[in-house]
This record gives sequence, structure tokens and C-alpha cells, in this order.
Amino acid sequence: MIVTSILITATGSYFGYFQRLLPELLHYVDSGNFLQIVVATDSEIRARSGSQYVITPIRVQAEAWPHSTTKRYRYFQENWEVVKGQNIVWIDADMKIVSRVSTNKLLESKKLYLSLHPGFSTIKTLHSKSPIEIYKLFKRFFYSKFELYIGSGGWERGRVSAAFIPLWHRKQYFQGGFWIASNNEAFRLISFIAKTAQLDLENIGRYARHNDESYLNKYAVVERNSLESLPYGFVTANGYFWNPKNERKVVCLDKIELEILVFP
Repeated sequence: MIVTSILITATGSYFGYFQRLLPELLHYVDSGNFLQIVVATDSEIRARSGSQYVITPIRVQAEAWPHSTTKRYRYFQENWEVVKGQNIVWIDADMKIVSRVSTNKLLESKKLYLSLHPGFSTIKTLHSKSPIEIYKLFKRFFYSKFELYIGSGGWERGRVSAAFIPLWHRKQYFQGGFWIASNNEAFRLISFIAKTAQLDLENIGRYARHNDESYLNKYAVVERNSLESLPYGFVTANGYFWNPKNERKVVCLDKIELEILVFP
């Protein structure tokens, strides 16, 4: 049987978000595969299992932001021996799964599949936007030193950072909250982010502009021949346009939406 390992970090208040997300993971992700939910958390949770799943906790210490978001890659790198899946799904606790997610066919290629960032892949829909909001959206066409809109994103622009990406390589900006990979490709990505983040912390005393997401986009440039992009709209957010020909699978929730769902 194929095993899919789902990697998720749930420290502090994010443990409540994980508890909300768990039923969606079990219902929507890789029906037919055995699911291993690997959760890095500071909360008390015991390993438990059902007929089609097992929950594997990794005990970590809660840290203040931005360490909490960037160090999570190190948590999984250092505990990779507990990750048993041939297929790997990385998902943030503040996501909502809205339709079936299947990795088997995608991962026949043994590649890494990243998801385009909904905030930088297209303009927000203009419906119900004020004139000021519309002006700000169009202004982004002229984003940062004549950078083309297709290349806009939260790129690391500081040359001293290990995540720096030259302007001519800034093409597709990927979000860090959801990706799919084979076991080997997942470990390569996780190890790269853990290493480059630590280099920045040691050499310049800070992480990149957008923390782990900046390092993920650096990896996407360095290893562009070994990865693919998920269909646009696979991962999106409320208020953003997606191609209706592509079914929405995962939705990024903002904090207000999360609070309503977790504490109705």
C-alpha cells in the first residue's frame, strides 16, 4: 500500500487550527492510500491510529515568530527517519481543504510540485473594490524597479542573504503553505531551507524577507528543472481569482476566517 505522509507544524495556537484541519485531511487527501499525519507540536498529543491513518507527533519547543515558521523545516529534517511515506504533502495549519487531493498520479514523475502564490500570480478580482484598492492593484504592475508583474512577489532583495534572487530570475513566485513531493525530493527541499536559513542567521543575524517562503523560492530557481507547478487555482485564497477550469483544492484562510472556524 502507498503511504502518504502529511507534514504539518502546530505550535501554540496553531494546534487548534490543526485539530480543525485534521478531519479534512482524513476525508480529502489520497483516499486509498494509508495516511501518516506527522505533526510537529509543543502540545500534548499521543501517537494514535485508525484503519487508514496514523498520527506521528514530533515534540518541539514553541518559539517566537519568525523562528516558529522558519525552524519548522529543521524539525522535520532532524526527524526524517519517522517520515514513512513515499508521497509527501506539506500543508500549513491555517489552510482549508475543499476538494479531493490525490498525489499518486502526480508523483509518478518523482518530482516536487509547488503551488503559485495567489497574491502574486494574478490581480485580485475587482468586484466590490474601492477606487483606492483598484489603484493599488494596478500600481503593482510597475512593482519595484520596472519589474514585470508576472515576476512580482515577496522575493529576497538583499544580496547578503542566501535567499537572494536576481531580478532576471524572478518569474513565478510560489507560496510556502502547500506543496507535494516524492520522499527524496521533499527531503532535498527541506534540507536546503533548513541549511540556508541557518546560514543567514549565523552570517547576517536574520532570516530572509519572507522567512521560509523566501528560501523555498530560492530553491525553486536553483532546482527549476526538477520541479513542476501545480495548476493555477489548486491553492488559492478567498477574494482572489482562479481559473474556473481548474478545481480549487486548498484555500488559504486569513486569521478572521480561522477564528470563526475554530472558535465559532
